[in-house]
Amino acid sequence: MNRVMQQQAELVAATLGYIPSALADRVACDVFCGDPIFAGLHATIETDDGRSYRDLAHVCFPCHTADKRLTLVLPRPEEQTTGIYVGLHEMGHVLHWTLQDRAGGWSKVPRLEPVSEYAASNIWEEFAEAFAAWFYLPRQVETDRYWRCWSRSNDEFFDHLAVGA
Repeated sequence: MNRVMQQQAELVAATLGYIPSALADRVACDVFCGDPIFAGLHATIETDDGRSYRDLAHVCFPCHTADKRLTLVLPRPEEQTTGIYVGLHEMGHVLHWTLQDRAGGWSKVPRLEPVSEYAASNIWEEFAEAFAAWFYLPRQVETDRYWRCWSRSNDEFFDHLAVGA
C-alpha cells in the first residue's frame, strides 16, 4: 500500500472510531480513495460553486452514480488537523441520506440549527456540519472561529440517535 492510500485508510479508521455503535449501520457505505470519476460519479466533475469533485472529499449519492451505490470519496489525504473533521462531515452526509431514505424523504428528517457559515448554505451542509460539530465539546465550538454557534437541540438530536432510538 502506498503512503497516500495508507493515510486515507487511517483517516477512515480514525473517523469510524468516533462513530457510536448505534450509528455504525447508518453510516455504512463504500469508501473510494482516488479520482471520483472512477467511483461511478457521472460526467459532472464540478460542484455548483465551481470546485472540482476531483479535489474534494464528498459523498456520491445513489442518484449521482451509475451503479446506484452510496460512496464516500476521498480523492486525496486531508491534513491531520482537519482530517477527522472532514471524515465526520462526510459521514454526516451518509447518515442524513440513510435517515431520509428510511423516513421516506428529506422533509421527514428534522432541520437542524446551522452551526457554521457553510452549514447555512443548504440543508445537506446544515446536517453534515451539525453532525461534525456534535463530536466537539460545546466550549470548543463556542471558541473556534470556524463555528457560528453551539446548538443544544442539535446535540440532543444526535444523542437520541446514538442511543439507538
